[in-house]
Amino acid sequence: MIFLDFEFNQILEENVNHVCCTAFDDKTNETREFWLYRNSPILTTKKNKLKEYLEDNKEETFFAWAVVAEARSFRSLGIDPYHYKWIDGFLEFRALTNHNDDLNWGEQLVKGKVVMTHKPRPKWERVEGEKQKGFRHTHSLAEATFKLLGEIRDTEHKNMMRDIIISDNAEEINLFRDEIQAYCTEDVVFLPALYQAILDCFEQYTPDEYFDKEELYHEMLRRGKYAALTAIRESRGYPINVEKTRNFADQVASILDTAQRDINSQFPETPPFRFNKSKGNFSWNQIQTKKWISARFAEGDWLKTKKGALSLSLEAFTKQFNFTHSYPRGNFGAQMVRYLKLKQSLNGFSPTGKKSFWDSFCETDQKMRPYMNIYGAQSSRSQPGSTSYLLLKPAWQRSLLQAPKGKWITSVDYGSEEYLLSAIYFGDEKMVASYASGDVYLAFAKESGMAPEHATKVSHKAERNLAKATVLGISYLMSKYGLAKKLTDDTGEEYTEDEAQEFIDSFYETYSDFAEGQQDFIEQYKEEGYAKLPGGWPIFGSNDNFRSVGNVPIQGFGGDVMREADFNCYEAGLEIPCTLHDALYMVHDAGDMASVDKLLKCMKDGFSHFVPEEQKHQAEHIRLDAFTWGEGIPAPTFDDEGNKIYHKLTTPNGVEVDASDFYIDERAEDEYKIFSKYFEKAEEFEL
Repeated sequence: MIFLDFEFNQILEENVNHVCCTAFDDKTNETREFWLYRNSPILTTKKNKLKEYLEDNKEETFFAWAVVAEARSFRSLGIDPYHYKWIDGFLEFRALTNHNDDLNWGEQLVKGKVVMTHKPRPKWERVEGEKQKGFRHTHSLAEATFKLLGEIRDTEHKNMMRDIIISDNAEEINLFRDEIQAYCTEDVVFLPALYQAILDCFEQYTPDEYFDKEELYHEMLRRGKYAALTAIRESRGYPINVEKTRNFADQVASILDTAQRDINSQFPETPPFRFNKSKGNFSWNQIQTKKWISARFAEGDWLKTKKGALSLSLEAFTKQFNFTHSYPRGNFGAQMVRYLKLKQSLNGFSPTGKKSFWDSFCETDQKMRPYMNIYGAQSSRSQPGSTSYLLLKPAWQRSLLQAPKGKWITSVDYGSEEYLLSAIYFGDEKMVASYASGDVYLAFAKESGMAPEHATKVSHKAERNLAKATVLGISYLMSKYGLAKKLTDDTGEEYTEDEAQEFIDSFYETYSDFAEGQQDFIEQYKEEGYAKLPGGWPIFGSNDNFRSVGNVPIQGFGGDVMREADFNCYEAGLEIPCTLHDALYMVHDAGDMASVDKLLKCMKDGFSHFVPEEQKHQAEHIRLDAFTWGEGIPAPTFDDEGNKIYHKLTTPNGVEVDASDFYIDERAEDEYKIFSKYFEKAEEFEL
């Protein structure tokens, strides 16, 4: 195995700027150091020697801390990192600490000092403002070295060297050349022992009947492979309409002003915002809002702050008014959710914010290169920050994702993926049949007796809406309290908690194999203190929120599916700059619909990859929803009733795809109509 580390800067560029590299071969016990900084007189020779060394050892396994960084360094040398075998210490330590109290708490290295940490109260027992106090893993090399080896690193010196490297100050970097190279080598020195400690921890914390060293090795390689693919994605970046995004960012105050005026107009007797003439802006009338809450919610029903006051946080409002995409006019709670979500989504564009959307923007090629935070969730899903990842922002903002000239973007997502995965994972054939019917909500309404067999989406719209709210709520293990609110919010009619429980019971009675399988999974986790997803991601036994545990197998299965489809796409030569939950986004040449056929096949094959052979016929039911947009595609038209009609493109395999000049999620049409004017320069329209 070869252990290595690169130091570099200019991470927003497609190719990073190398400073140095150290590699250690545990077979030969040979350490090699390479000084690669651009002002070196023999830079080309050094880079060629390093590249030759790496290519000569292509069959070896490479171990690094944060493979995304090292694989980007490979790519900047002209080497495709995807075709190498990688083990990522950062990801493996992240896996080991996934709900593992032994590793998450106790003595930890915090800013260079050993600190005793303690597990906080469960989230659902905390009040607003009571965060997870004290230590929280960043999974850094220094943290892992202390926790797994008991070695204390000089983090102050490390930070100084890192800052010098990032500065890209040629004079300073060359002045500290020896120290920088030694800093790089020092990191590599700890890697072999850390790898062994990681193996030992997996063996220690994995129940004997599940531990297989060879299987673990291949699971590690799979995680490392995805890190290498992510390095390629981060290097390529994703495209945006820069001009419109800058116009939008410049008008954050006006956008918020528009929303505040509109919300005030809905509640003329109790407007939630007051206009400050001297400052020329609105402020939130929080006293008035708290009076509104007090008049409608009993003591104990509304989230409180740490000091016992009524909370005005987004969390507090969404607990009572769980709206997304559309917000019923005249519904005060829904409109406050709208305002708070909008304010949150604008934070990254505000010039006064600590973090900015533009922190991940490269001026050189006009691309976004955010940190993707792969395996960031307990279920193994990626968790990029919403500040710089456009697809995690409100749906109306996603229209800013636009391909460069001569290119189009096609998105494909799995239709109701988690429903079919649940049916397959827990072996519920009735759920599979409901999915195959094409409308899982109507199928449940019929199966449960809520609607007759002859019911259609049109004839029994109300019953279908009730079924939809129930199915979606149960997919998140929603309690009767949460479902009662959801049913009330979604239908506009009042539903009690007892009525909500009847819907939950009806679903579990209708799909009894799913209900039994889900409960068995939770009970097995409680008993064994361990679970593992199809792709090998573990969850250890310290998660005492069993609703959360119940979500892991399906969300994690979905993560495995997405990664497998992603692998398939890269191997098929497709460019996927973005992923989002159950969707992949492809940049391709304008008019190239053959690539869309390839993408559809890659995703279908990815969905069935981890499905047992005897159930693969069930996986064939998966629906794939595609949409293509870009310059040269006609804009949508409208029929006499105002329904949008998209242009149709046809792939060589005969698949019809909806297409448009740009993309806007239909659920966000109303908000887009309000805010799209801010994509133009301020002087081009009247505020």
